[in-house]
Order: sequence, then structure tokens, then C-alpha cells
Amino acid sequence: SRARQSITFANPGNQIYGTTPTLVATSTSGLAVSLASSTGGVCAVASSGTLAFLSAGTCTISADQAGDAAFLAAAQVVVSFAVTAVAPGAPTIGAVTAGYARASVAFTAPASTGGSAVTSYTVTSTVGSYTATGSSSPVIVTLPLPSNPYNPPTDYYFTVTATNSAGTSASSSSSALVTPFYLPTAATTVAGTGGSTTVALTWGAPLSTGGRAVDGYSVQVSTSSGGPYVDAAGCTGATTSTGRSCTATGLTNGTAYYFKVAAINIAGTGPYSTPSGSVTPVAYIVGDTGPGGGKIFYVASTPFACGPTLSSSCTYLEASPNKVVKEWCFGGTISNTLTIPAFSSALGAGYWNTRKMLAGCTSGLAYDMTATYGGKSDWYLPNKVEWEAMWAARANLSGYFVDGNGYMASEEQAADWAYELYGSAPSGGAGGTWATYGWFQYTKTGLNANIYSRAIRAF
Repeated sequence: SRARQSITFANPGNQIYGTTPTLVATSTSGLAVSLASSTGGVCAVASSGTLAFLSAGTCTISADQAGDAAFLAAAQVVVSFAVTAVAPGAPTIGAVTAGYARASVAFTAPASTGGSAVTSYTVTSTVGSYTATGSSSPVIVTLPLPSNPYNPPTDYYFTVTATNSAGTSASSSSSALVTPFYLPTAATTVAGTGGSTTVALTWGAPLSTGGRAVDGYSVQVSTSSGGPYVDAAGCTGATTSTGRSCTATGLTNGTAYYFKVAAINIAGTGPYSTPSGSVTPVAYIVGDTGPGGGKIFYVASTPFACGPTLSSSCTYLEASPNKVVKEWCFGGTISNTLTIPAFSSALGAGYWNTRKMLAGCTSGLAYDMTATYGGKSDWYLPNKVEWEAMWAARANLSGYFVDGNGYMASEEQAADWAYELYGSAPSGGAGGTWATYGWFQYTKTGLNANIYSRAIRAF
């Protein structure tokens, strides 16, 4: 008959995930004992007795000896023990993609879960320690807006850790450098010039682009500096253009408008600029032919006083298409009673001056200002500041300053002397283009064929 045998198989006690202990089982017969795992999701055992842990949990191993011709089969011995999870291994950092005040951080899961499923990943910036948590790759980290939007954006590196029921892994290596981007700051120095139902706008670039190129601009308009503002017609193309100008259209002549501009980059539309000063579309611009047949040489941003009592309101100054070869005043009595008060230097006051001259003159230039050019009878002799406005617009007044002779003003230096505007021609003498100008005094009652003037009108 066959002899009996028994198995000695000691319980190894609780184990730590990630270790590879070896189990030892022996039989009294000396025959080899076979080991098998009945908890394949937790552990596996090799023929050598070496354990491999697949997850945390309870590992159950049975020991058997089937016997042979001399020994009966041994009674099975079963041992169970706990396998305790540990923190997972470190994830592997991947690509980092910049966003608007954020970064998207990709990574690869750790090679070892530590015996327990990874429940979360935490991404941390190496500057400022800004963090975000997610269950899988990628994780998006929200970053603060710069305290000073005019400073360059901050550069960041990131690391990632994995967490399971047992704890948190070591950090991954650092990512590559990434620079988030932000909204651009407001456009600067918004200004406009009124045309007929239009305003030609220009503006300056933002002081900070937010770390990305400006793709375009948003232009808005309102009839009040405080709003409400709407998109400016004619300027919608600016949203996809890096140019810093456009012409707002569909406006009402004589109405004051305000404009503000915002820069656009990949992050979106930035804050709007401080509103421009008021800009009023006008029926005429400098250089246009006016209703009297002369040239418009001044367009006011706000109306100015005009008329015989300076109580009317005007926007434009128009210069006559021809000049007059006459003296300031002739045939009358000139006295200190004709000295013009200080306000006569204002735009529009030449009309008042001219009517004052008529009170003391029986002939001469003042009378010629009543001629009806283009059917208009409100022409007058310009004062000093009106002449200077005409000079400032000379680029748009072809043929108006082409000789080296003097032009009289309606403004006095003294009772017997009037201002004379005199230019120096580059080639000298008549026919040269004026390069500079100066003011001289000239007798009111003198007669000089080289002294001219040009009628103007305000409307």
C-alpha cells in the first residue's frame, strides 16, 4: 500500500505591491509541491514559487502534491494574504500647448499603477505652483493674467504626478518651456478727420500684443463719448487687417461722433481704447471747391463765431478764386478810432474787421470785398489768423501762393498801418513758389500794384 504524505506551506503574511517574494512549500514525501493562484486578478505564481502581483487585494495560493506509486496524494493547503497598494510610478511628461491664460499639458500614464487604479493626475507649474487636476491626459492649467499687461508674458515649465488610493507618485521630469498668451491692450491715439458722411480714422498699435501677433482691430462708433457704441460701418474689414486706419461711412454731416478701437489676437478682442475726441463729418474738406467757387482752406472741428456781429456760427472758410490788386483803404480818413479790438484775430472775425473798415473808407480794398463771387455777397478781407490758416492749407490750394508779392490783411498794427503777409520765393520775384512767409506793416492809404489780397467767406 502507498504511504501518506503532508504539505508544509507557511502563509507569507501581507505583501507590498511591486515586490516579488518567493513562496516555499514542501512535502513530507520529498516530492515537489505545485502552487497555483485562484485570484488571477491579484497575483500569479511561477513554478519556482516566485509571486507576481497584478493589483492590490487578497491573494490566494493553493499547494498540492498528487502523490506517486509510493505516496498517496497530499491534502491541499491554501493560504491567503493581503497585497497592499503603493503610490503609482511617475507619469511621463509630454507636449505642452499654450492657450489664452492657460496651458494644456499632455502626459503618459505611469508604467506602474502601484496596484490600485490611478484616480487623478495633478499638473503643477514650476513658476508660481499653479495646479490643475484631471482624470486623464491632457490637463489644462489656468494661469493668472499679468498684473501689468504691458510686461512680457511669463514663461512656464510643468510637472505631473499620479494619485491612487495609496498615495501620490513622484513628479515627472519638467516639460519644455511654454509661454501662454493674453488679450492685447487697447489701441492708442485714436483720431479722425471728417469728410462728407465719413470720418477717416487712424490709431496707434497697442502697447502690448499679449504675446501673440495682432490679427486685426474692432472699430466702434457712438454719438456720445459715454456710448452706447456699435460697430462702425465701413470699418468691418479692419477686423482681419493689421493696418491701422479705416474710413467710417454712413454718418450724418454736422453730427459729432466718437470712436474707440480694440486690438484682436488669437485670444480674442482686447479692451477698447479711450474714446477719440469728437469728430464731425462735414460736407467739405480742405481743397474742395466751395459753394462760392473758391477753395475750402479751413474746416473747424467745432463751429466758430462769424458774421458782422460775431454771433453767427460757421464751420468753413473759403478763399476766392482770384486775388484783388488794391490797397487796404483809400479815399477815407484813417484814425485811431478804427483800431480793431483784440478779438478781431479770431477765425471768422475778418468779416467784422472789413465792415469796420467800410465805415472809414470811401474806396479801396474793403469795398472790393463786397463783390459777388459765385453769387455770394458775403466775401470779406481776411485777418491775420485767417491768412495763416490759408497758408497752412497751401498744399491743397494750387495757384494761391505762386508769387513773391505781399498780401494785405484786415487787421491793424496801428491806426495808419495794416498787416502785410509777404513771402520769399525760392527763385526770387514773381512766379516763384513761396517757401516761407512773414508779417510786415504797410500803409493803409498807400497805392502799390504789388500789394494784393484775396477775398474769403465763412459759412
